[in-house]
Amino acid sequence: MNSESAKQRFQEANRLFKNRQYEKALELLQQLNREFPNTENIMYAAALSLEKLGSIDEAKYLCHSMIRNFESVRAQELLNHLEVAPRVAAPQGDIPDAAVEVLPKHARLEDIGNPSVKRRNRMLVVAVVVLAALVLALPFLLKMLR
Repeated sequence: MNSESAKQRFQEANRLFKNRQYEKALELLQQLNREFPNTENIMYAAALSLEKLGSIDEAKYLCHSMIRNFESVRAQELLNHLEVAPRVAAPQGDIPDAAVEVLPKHARLEDIGNPSVKRRNRMLVVAVVVLAALVLALPFLLKMLR
């Protein structure tokens, strides 16, 4: 997909959103997300659509990712709204199964399209644990050397 085609799809998703056709807007945004992962405008529009569909947790995850990756002020504002807004359960069947493609439940946003992040995070945890063990063992090691 070239940039002109992507721009047209984004405008179409925006039109669908304004016409309250949130599922269709989200479908287009998911297509754009697959072609252009971790794009702030696409992620923000998807978060808004997810909110309207009642997928508050997924919308929050997208907001957290935009705040981390882009220091997005508008994502922080949306997250603040999502944190205090009362949850309204969407009627069964109104939320398409495809809605979770933008962000699967319990997934971390930075892992979308980047499986090496999980491995890097695991290695970081192992390094921290080893370092902590060394720090805790240091007094005993020093005592043995005396």
